[in-house]
Amino acid sequence: MKRRRRFRILAAVICVLLAAAAAAGIYTYTPTSKTMDLQEYFGSSGESEKCTIVLDGTVYPDEGTLVNGEVYVSAEWVREHLTTRFYEDTETQAVLFTDGDGTWEYRAGQTAYTSDDGRSAVTDKPVVAGTGGQTMLWLAYCLKNADFSASWFLDESDQTDAQAAGPARVVLRSGGAQNNTATLTRDTQVRYRGGIKSPVLETIAQGDTVTVQEDLGDWTEVLTEDGVTGYVRSKYLTGQQTGTVAHTYDGAYSHVLMGQTVVMGWLTSNSAVLNGGESDPASAQELNVVSPTWYTITDTSGNVDDTVSADLITELKSRGLSVWPLISDFTEDVDSKALLSSRAARTALITRLMTDADQYGYDGINLDFEAVTEESAPDFLQFVRELSVECRKRHIILSADNYIPVQSRAYYNYEEQSDYVDYIIMMDYDEHWSTSEPGSASSLDFFRTNLTNALSKVDSSQLICGCPFYTRIYSVKDGQSDGREYGMQEAIDAVTAAGVTPVWDESVGQYTASWSDGDTQMYAWLEEERSFTLRMQAVKESSCAGAAFWQLGKELPDIWDIVREELG
Repeated sequence: MKRRRRFRILAAVICVLLAAAAAAGIYTYTPTSKTMDLQEYFGSSGESEKCTIVLDGTVYPDEGTLVNGEVYVSAEWVREHLTTRFYEDTETQAVLFTDGDGTWEYRAGQTAYTSDDGRSAVTDKPVVAGTGGQTMLWLAYCLKNADFSASWFLDESDQTDAQAAGPARVVLRSGGAQNNTATLTRDTQVRYRGGIKSPVLETIAQGDTVTVQEDLGDWTEVLTEDGVTGYVRSKYLTGQQTGTVAHTYDGAYSHVLMGQTVVMGWLTSNSAVLNGGESDPASAQELNVVSPTWYTITDTSGNVDDTVSADLITELKSRGLSVWPLISDFTEDVDSKALLSSRAARTALITRLMTDADQYGYDGINLDFEAVTEESAPDFLQFVRELSVECRKRHIILSADNYIPVQSRAYYNYEEQSDYVDYIIMMDYDEHWSTSEPGSASSLDFFRTNLTNALSKVDSSQLICGCPFYTRIYSVKDGQSDGREYGMQEAIDAVTAAGVTPVWDESVGQYTASWSDGDTQMYAWLEEERSFTLRMQAVKESSCAGAAFWQLGKELPDIWDIVREELG
């Protein structure tokens, strides 16, 4: 009797365990139908007047504001993520947009606009709206001037039956961005994470196309048309294709180009040419452009000092040389932000340059603005745009000197500049400078790397490589380094006078020398025919538009034979 009772208890326990195991198995292999609220997913507040922006899969919750059914976003967000061309001019309290012919002026609440070249336009909605103390821009209008495709999901009527409504949102994709797609073979749930126990974000229909973000084996991360990033079973995807998002906007304007390889030299002395003689630094037959360093900004009102010489212009043009006077911002007590953020100052500066260009017959203008800060960069770019319009009207060339394209100077924005200026001149030197630790002004790897990086941002037809005719000899005493600039022959003479034989250093592509002068250690990296040939070969191999040399008069005589042989 006791044995039968124990058996019944054991059988009951086994049944319970089997039932539990079965239940566990069913749970394990049964997909959850739990859904995640899309307001929560997108991080939206749910406020009726707010709109979320999804840009290339990155979510910006509540970034947009709905005004009379249209989406407005802050001018700052537009500048940071879409285009820098809508410029907030604090002096005139207007938003400016400069195209290839002139500058449009937009004011809050207005729907009728004019440009400074006499054009007019009308829009259905105000381009600018002041909301909550911010300058807000009409997103649909901004997108007409930026390279992004857009899908709008502002209310439930924008959703399909299978999609969850979620917050109002706009989905943007960058033109030219990688866009690998696939098609769904059946109605499919998009889950928050890979796995059947992850909550469902939405269901997309058979035949719909998704952007494939990452293949993780059984699951694939995808971006749906309405901006949801989630996971679907890989087996339900077919017809995968590699492609890019279509471009919607070119943005580049017409350019005035030389039509031949540019060989330019910066000239720092008028008398050096006008006095003539064998030492004339602009006598090389290989030159076709001379940039005299004539203009220096003197104050924040846009006034300049100049050393313009009509006689020098006549002399240079008689030799068949193009003249591109340089304007610099090297005056230390001129605040870059105060100068460039003033529309009146920008206009005064442009008017002065164009008046002289008309009077003297300049072939171009060379901008050498090296004091631009991250804060003043938007103002500098607007100055470049406005100046480019006036140069284009006169069919004269606008070039802009730029630091090498490193992250710390990214705000100079090679890409934006190149849409407006005709040539970007990359100053491919000052790897080491007067107060840095001793080193080459431009080692060969440094030189080549900068060329490659610049050509990833600027078309080769618009890039001129700035090359050094100088080097530095460093003196180091008590841990303090001082690098003095030397011309090519001057540096060779200094090393010779020290009784030192230079040694070729393959790692930098230059002859180097070091010696002691009492308690001071001296270091030299020489620039001469062998090192210069390697740099000219790099310029030739890059297929860029030419070379510019700082500065005329510091080169060895045989340098021009190398220029002719390598650059033609």
